[in-house]
Amino acid sequence: PGAPVVLYINSHLDAKAEADYIVTSSSAVKLVSMLEDDTVLFGPDRNLADYVAENLPGKRIVSVPLHGHCPVHQYLITARHVEEARRRYPGARVLIHPEAPREARKLADYVGSTSQMVRYIGETKAHGTYLLGTEEGLAYRARKLYPTADVKPLNPKAICRNMKKITLRSIVEALERLAPRVELDPVQAKKARETVERSLEMLKKN
Repeated sequence: PGAPVVLYINSHLDAKAEADYIVTSSSAVKLVSMLEDDTVLFGPDRNLADYVAENLPGKRIVSVPLHGHCPVHQYLITARHVEEARRRYPGARVLIHPEAPREARKLADYVGSTSQMVRYIGETKAHGTYLLGTEEGLAYRARKLYPTADVKPLNPKAICRNMKKITLRSIVEALERLAPRVELDPVQAKKARETVERSLEMLKKN
């Protein structure tokens, strides 16, 4: 009772409306570290909650729900996949998303969100081979930004079927038809917006 609720930005609107704070993978550790509370309810991804707990040993991070996860990171970015990739590409840098299981994160050269992975490539002079332990599409974006780097997905089968539904054709059709229309409950939308704004203000403090 009384513990703040911190949720990932991609959570449902009704969940965001009831949360105290909203985070991304890159801001989760920072925001939770700024909370005075010793116990924090964090969801819905248990691996991201575990990553926050690893970085903030003085806090008790309770995963809500207990077994929430991203299927791509949970099942397709595992320790086995990291070991197999290292055998295929000796000397490559392995970058792992914090939503991957702890066993995979332990084998990484760097753990970070998608934006942090891309930034890491630039900060390390974009030289050599990088294996990205997240949805395979990020490797394409990174190669476009850093053509001198040899960027590959850690697991080419790590495909998010829902992400792949968003195509150039679907975007054009949505703009032309102004459909499908998304309608939100105004009360919940207002509460969710306040949660997001509260979170942004918190992050601005430091």
